[in-house]
Amino acid sequence: FGRISGGHFNPAVSIGAALAGRISWRDTGVYVAVQFAGGIVGALVLMILMFGVDGFEAFDDRFALGTNGFSHGDYDYAWWAAFLVELLMTFMFILVILAVTDQRNRAIAALAPLAIGVTLAVIHFMLIPLTGTSVNPARSLGPALFSGGDWIVQVWPFLIAPFVGGAAAGL
Repeated sequence: FGRISGGHFNPAVSIGAALAGRISWRDTGVYVAVQFAGGIVGALVLMILMFGVDGFEAFDDRFALGTNGFSHGDYDYAWWAAFLVELLMTFMFILVILAVTDQRNRAIAALAPLAIGVTLAVIHFMLIPLTGTSVNPARSLGPALFSGGDWIVQVWPFLIAPFVGGAAAGL
């Protein structure tokens, strides 16, 4: 998808790219809207598929659908620490994306998907035990909407921190 649309699946990437002058603000608005719609539809599809699991109940916080959190369920982390770690890791992720896709680095363009994928995997390995890993506000909102309980209350750091981190990297 990179050659077609830039491969934007993450609003934080789109904001960072816009601030770096890589895409127009008009396109950024469309990308962000579609990314959030995709995150919501994806979580809805996951919820529907979960009805195939015996005992599943919709909007029951025992069945968190890939949610993020800081002090709910398996997570026991201060909100400010969750916010800060998500901001820093999103910043690093977007910085890698912008660096390896920069026109001045055409010689390594073929390695860009590998660099981006490895960076995201390492970030997930580090953050899954802490917050469930966001670094993508669209990926965080959808599951929070369909998981019930306190998940929607705890989604705010995972909506704001990636935008701040992405904006900082873009600048």
